[in-house]
Amino acid sequence: MTVILTTSICLQLAEWQIRLESADFFMSQEGAPQLRHFISASDSEKDATIFCHGVSQELEKLMTVSTGESKCMPGFAGIKNELFWLKDCIDLDSCFLGKVLSFFFDARHNRLEMLGFSTANFKPRMNVPIIYLLANLGAKTDGIFLHAAGAVIDHKAFAILGIPEAGKSTSIAMIKHDFLLSDDMVMMRFKDDKPILHSTPLGPNTDGPGSAPLTTIFYPVKSDHFELRPLSKLKAIEQYYHAQTDYWDKVFKPHRRQHFEKVVKLFSQVKAYEMHFPIDYIDNEAIKQAVANSQGVV
Repeated sequence: MTVILTTSICLQLAEWQIRLESADFFMSQEGAPQLRHFISASDSEKDATIFCHGVSQELEKLMTVSTGESKCMPGFAGIKNELFWLKDCIDLDSCFLGKVLSFFFDARHNRLEMLGFSTANFKPRMNVPIIYLLANLGAKTDGIFLHAAGAVIDHKAFAILGIPEAGKSTSIAMIKHDFLLSDDMVMMRFKDDKPILHSTPLGPNTDGPGSAPLTTIFYPVKSDHFELRPLSKLKAIEQYYHAQTDYWDKVFKPHRRQHFEKVVKLFSQVKAYEMHFPIDYIDNEAIKQAVANSQGVV
């Protein structure tokens, strides 16, 4: 007899509904893992679904070591059969695998299956799956997931977009703002053809759920002085792809044309600057004026 314990949570992020469902199970008398067959995420009230499946303790241990080490583990043959059994049960069009077996991602249906995470510990490991789902939802619909810091000044939002270690978190911490959307990851969605920047809980710091019209994007450049250098639309798009696309290439690739069209649309409506700044100083008045006065670029 197999016993399955299920925990279900619904998250609302950037006006999308994401269902998180975790299932733990005990081994059946036959000794084979009883994984539920794939469930179609067709519920009209849910935009995306993450399923977290429990697996045997042996497989859980296997997933914590590298592939090379796992081949030397006692009883590896039995675990290997379990891996094949799990893969046979999950029928997905596209997969992204970790070192051994981490999760399967179905971009077409916004479904993601995680294996080896119990109800007790799946919550701290949710960031990566949620990021994939949000990035995919945005790329194929009306938004862009941004590896960026974002905040609100006088009811207008700005984003600081850059490659890792460019200074996003450092600069956002020095800027005086009314509301911090996130210091690492935000979601942009068009509403009535206008860009709206939404908070996410995926970065280290946020003031909670919130959104505001996006007017300005800053690209941080560490320097010995502060200066805002306006960018043309073409240069702003070039900087965007330098900072962003490599980071989400696997997610954006299937929706490359739609993504490019949204990027062009975005930079037709927001102003972009290179923000040169020393590590200990930001001209907050200049930032405030740039966010307030942005009218888009041509």
